[in-house]
Amino acid sequence: MSEWRMYLNVAITFLVSGVWHGANWTFVLWGALNGLYLIIETATKKLRQNLLRMLGFSEEAWWVRIGQVCATFVLISLGWVLFRAKDISDAGYVLTRLFPSLRVGSVTAGIPGFGFGGLVLAIAGIILLEIIQSVRRREELLARMPTYRRWMVYYGFAFVILFFGVYDKTQFIYFQF
Repeated sequence: MSEWRMYLNVAITFLVSGVWHGANWTFVLWGALNGLYLIIETATKKLRQNLLRMLGFSEEAWWVRIGQVCATFVLISLGWVLFRAKDISDAGYVLTRLFPSLRVGSVTAGIPGFGFGGLVLAIAGIILLEIIQSVRRREELLARMPTYRRWMVYYGFAFVILFFGVYDKTQFIYFQF
């Protein structure tokens, strides 16, 4: 069986599991979400193992296991919101109250003007920098690059800062206390 066929089978199984629990869209979404969790876990297993190995960490390390348990708990708990909600709007209400700084349609993570794409890009950039620094020292890597590539990196970072920067006139965060 191909990998994609296995993912399709998992998705169908979890969708049916959601319908089996109840004839409501919340149950269907709950099943789909749990299926998505399993698909992502399976699809990224080798990547996660390679990343840990590249960073010099064991998959069996206690802190890796604790992180996995915590991540599982958070993801499943979020899924239970869908399972227990009367309808999708109630689930949305609970989730937006659980994370008051997140707004549906414009996830800001509490930073005005910093959208979901910027958040994902910032996290990806941090992870990339951590990987680069763990493989080689950042200065050595940049120093070994040809000048035009090094300047491409500099311009890339400047572009990201300019594109995703916050330019609104907002009051300094500590003035609200």
